Amino acid sequence: MTRVRVQDPADDRARIERRLGHVCASLRVLCRDRPTSTAVASAIRYALLSGGKRIRPAVCLAAFRSPPTPAAPSTRRRPSWSVAVDAAAAVEMLHAASLILDDLPCMDDALLRRARPCTHLAFGEPTAIVAADLMVLSAFQVAIGELPRARKARREGRRKGRRRRRRRRKAKAKRRRERRARRAAERAPRHAVLAELLAACEGMSHGQMLDLMFPSSDHLGPLRTGGGEGVPAAREAVLSVHLGKTGALFEAAAVAGALAAGAASRGAAAWAREYGRALGLAFQIADDVLDTTETCATTGKTGGHDVASGKPSFVAVAGVAGSREEVRRLTARAAAAGGGEGTPLGRFAAMVRDQVG
Repeated sequence: MTRVRVQDPADDRARIERRLGHVCASLRVLCRDRPTSTAVASAIRYALLSGGKRIRPAVCLAAFRSPPTPAAPSTRRRPSWSVAVDAAAAVEMLHAASLILDDLPCMDDALLRRARPCTHLAFGEPTAIVAADLMVLSAFQVAIGELPRARKARREGRRKGRRRRRRRRKAKAKRRRERRARRAAERAPRHAVLAELLAACEGMSHGQMLDLMFPSSDHLGPLRTGGGEGVPAAREAVLSVHLGKTGALFEAAAVAGALAAGAASRGAAAWAREYGRALGLAFQIADDVLDTTETCATTGKTGGHDVASGKPSFVAVAGVAGSREEVRRLTARAAAAGGGEGTPLGRFAAMVRDQVG
């Protein structure tokens, strides 16, 4: 029986960055024999390793550590830390790919992302689109443990001693058997995580389409100031966009962590789904507030871009004060689903709440 490693939460960000670095190295090795793919690998590295809060993969690892309502032992699988780390990396890869596509001129037409030129401005639109496509497919490979890790070249040297060679062969065969046994035990949770990520991609696509078809903020102004039946409808429309574009991936991150922690099925992780949905909505509404009240120096992107371009914004429907109140309500709901404010998941909810005061 394999031993489950208990990792320090303080090292989560470094651990995520290291895994993403391994992914970029693997993609660079895969692309090195194709000169036309070198730019694609560089664009992926540019988009994936450009910093960011990494809150989605951190939520995945926090959900792995602290499921608040564990099921009976007979209905749980054995926790797998490697599944959790790969799921967290896959979530961040999907997020980075969605940002590349979201920034394109035909979408949000953004100029800055994380205080740097957007990927399509740095590498061109065709390369950015291909990089996003490859990143999505590679995320699925990472989630099921199939993306090869780049290995450092070994020094060639003379190996002497028959006994030493025999011991080395035995140790290698033992590691191979352990690896096969571990992969067999991880197959079911990895496939469940993959199904959750696919569902998130569908939700994100739906949210993006709603975003593109959404009426401009000018149309929402009279609804907000004049009241009437249109206000609840506009509010629900904005929430539908946010639930798809942002909430779907937060939901998948939390559920993937619960599945890696041993939840027997996606249905058994209902608490994680509730947490991710509430936190994702709160996060995006907080982002709407910051887009209205803060500058590029704080947010890393063009201030007021969403309002100026007529994109769905909760601030356009409820105002800044109403949006802050909604963030407080949603983060309280997320903290309750995640086991309370004192838990790792509860602390993420408090962090989002504190962003808008």
